[in-house]
Amino acid sequence: MNVQKAMFTVVCVLAIGVSQASAQETSRWATGQAGLTTGSSSWLVAGEAGGRVNTVLGFYGSLGLMADAAPKELKQALAAAGARVDVAMPTMYGVGGVKLFAPSRSIKPYGLVGLGFARITPRYSADGVNVTSQVESLVGSTAASGRVLELGGGVEIGGPMLLDLSYRVMRFGGSHSVSRLQAAVGVAF
Repeated sequence: MNVQKAMFTVVCVLAIGVSQASAQETSRWATGQAGLTTGSSSWLVAGEAGGRVNTVLGFYGSLGLMADAAPKELKQALAAAGARVDVAMPTMYGVGGVKLFAPSRSIKPYGLVGLGFARITPRYSADGVNVTSQVESLVGSTAASGRVLELGGGVEIGGPMLLDLSYRVMRFGGSHSVSRLQAAVGVAF
């Protein structure tokens, strides 16, 4: 985790340095997001709010729900073994971080880095029947909470109504990563 802390510190220092050299522009946004996780092709919904300090530096916070954040390698291993068991990992998350925008007018490419927390609540099924309670009676609770690191980028198309298309990767502690494609529609004010 020390590498992640160092990377986040470097990004923040660079962002603050760049922001001091930029002209002032303040704006805020609120968006509703929808998308899919690329590994499991399952849906996600989220909301994001943030504000721009100037033309280059912004801060954001998001809350969301992924229907299935299970690593595709796990699903492939179960299928290859001929298992009639399926695992889904619904995940709730909250992330806050920094967005660095390329200075431009209405189309604004950006990169982002954020830190947050997630709660994964696995569900197990055998032949389409939910067996989560039976699994947890044998091994105990399989739900887990922990830190996440989010990296990504996208393009914001602005105006009073805004469209945000992004690709983000969320790293769950030391376990696995989930890639997400998202589209967001919202308002800038």
